[in-house]
Amino acid sequence: MRGTPVLALSLLAFAVWLPAQPVDLQSETTIGADKATGQPMLEGCLQSQMGHYYLFDKEGEQHRLSGAANKLRHYVKHEIQITGEPGIEAVDMTEQGGASSAAEIKVFKVSAIKELAKTCQSAAQ
Repeated sequence: MRGTPVLALSLLAFAVWLPAQPVDLQSETTIGADKATGQPMLEGCLQSQMGHYYLFDKEGEQHRLSGAANKLRHYVKHEIQITGEPGIEAVDMTEQGGASSAAEIKVFKVSAIKELAKTCQSAAQ
């Protein structure tokens, strides 16, 4: 029982430290730029999983998308080009009966969609 307060204190310290860590929005992503507008751009195959939209690029990298859900739903399993901005989104990670917790995940905030093909040509289909 003596170890319980130490463990609890360690977990609390980690929980306070973790949200303070900076999120690098550009690391390990293959975001290009639209030639006409200069806005960040992604191309790939659009998929929908558990109520969320993901773009799989030609390298097979997965990008979680946010915004424009009413437009994105029409392009699932299509090859598309999207413009927007990289960002972060808070996700509720609370387990039933547990303490409230959240995590920050990288997202790409969609502002425009252009269909490139009616079927996917990317690595992940």
